[in-house]
Amino acid sequence: MKQEEQEKRKKNTKNLWGEMFAFAVVWGIVLLGLSFICNPVRTRNRPTYVQERDAYVAAALTQPENSIDVAVLGDSEAMVLLWPELFEERTGKNAFIVGQSGQIAAEAYYTLRDMHNQSPEYVLLETDMLVASTDERKEMISSYNAFLQELFPVLRYHVMWKESMGLKEPPVIKHDRGFGKRLAAEPYTGGEYMTSSQKKAKIMLTTSVYFNKIVKLCRERNIRLVLVSGIVPNSFNYEKHNALQALADENDLTYIDLNEVSVREEMGIDNETDFLDGGDHVNASGSIKVTEYLSRKLTTE
Repeated sequence: MKQEEQEKRKKNTKNLWGEMFAFAVVWGIVLLGLSFICNPVRTRNRPTYVQERDAYVAAALTQPENSIDVAVLGDSEAMVLLWPELFEERTGKNAFIVGQSGQIAAEAYYTLRDMHNQSPEYVLLETDMLVASTDERKEMISSYNAFLQELFPVLRYHVMWKESMGLKEPPVIKHDRGFGKRLAAEPYTGGEYMTSSQKKAKIMLTTSVYFNKIVKLCRERNIRLVLVSGIVPNSFNYEKHNALQALADENDLTYIDLNEVSVREEMGIDNETDFLDGGDHVNASGSIKVTEYLSRKLTTE
């Protein structure tokens, strides 16, 4: 009797696993189908059918083939790092900021991987994404979500289903090649923040994994990867500089830290007029100075 019960239990368990597997397969096929239908990037003519956070990425992924010479990856710091129009005037190169608010390394990697039709000469990686997080668990969860959204784009774009079906007009998003032109000014009053130190900030393991993927991808595609730290008095420090410099040295990469005192002096950064919000982001005036500096650096390397 016991043997029959055991056999029955095994059979039920086997059937349960089979049903779960079948459900997962069917659900996966449904998600893939919906992703194919609603992905605005796939059609190449609906880059505005996205939420504002993904607008610059969608715009970059729908640009004409081989039209981007310099791709800038990063979070909100990247969006004010470089003025593409001025940069093109100075260098003759078309730059596009492929940024997102709060962009993490995983998102940057998948975005760069998805730029199949582009062969940029440079990728400028704004480094805030590498040193901002201090919570490994949160970084792992965010990276896993980024993986799922890459695998099933419907998870990212489903909120725009009314626009996709023509039931609602999509928002008008002027991407200006990803640049956020900010004219407002709020002075930074916190004093000098780049005090010399031998300490190094910790870079999360998950962040390091995806950073290494970015490095590998750039080498495979013959792209020059340059690390750039935007001017962020409120959250940057010498410990982060040391960690990023070590990371650049380990991977034989160029690292440009715009926070260094000598660099800020060369650019003529004015704490009274060049910040948007008191030291978290530069404004248009600051972006002009940064763009002039990066234009010289990238054309004289």
